Amino acid sequence: MLRRYAPSAESLRHSRWLRWLGPRAREPQAWHFSRRRVSRGVGIGAVTAVLVPFGQIPLAVIAALLLRASPLAAATATFISNPLTFGPIYFAAYQLGAMLLQAAGLRAVAPEVPSGEWLGTGWNIFLVHGQPLLLGALLLALAAGATGYVVTQFVWRRRVLARRARRRIVAKVPVVCAG
Repeated sequence: MLRRYAPSAESLRHSRWLRWLGPRAREPQAWHFSRRRVSRGVGIGAVTAVLVPFGQIPLAVIAALLLRASPLAAATATFISNPLTFGPIYFAAYQLGAMLLQAAGLRAVAPEVPSGEWLGTGWNIFLVHGQPLLLGALLLALAAGATGYVVTQFVWRRRVLARRARRRIVAKVPVVCAG
């Protein structure tokens, strides 16, 4: 299904938007759909979607090209994080990080900054709430990437086995000629 909407490898190789990526973007295998490349791409895209709040697609494409994954699958998987899911993802990340830090007996601590400085107050808030958020986002990103990879492998394999089974059934059906 993904192939139907994908641009041709030739048009991507000569795209001025991808020229700066160098020879990796021009490799024929970079735009080939295989189970391993697509699974890697989905995993990379899922990690990028959760971990990076902005600029996810370019980062996912670059990471996919460097790690020999499918850039199209990586870019598509970044849509896990969108305006509807952005809030719940980061809320869950914060809650997970806060729970783990509290369970470990740690507390997010910010150095004292004299009150009255609005920048210092903002920095204190970031330090106190940023630590649980970063920890939770990192763990959620790793879980999303691993889940995306495994689910893609499983679905791809199931589709291949179903296609093989259909071919076997068709091959066993006797042909009856009227005449």
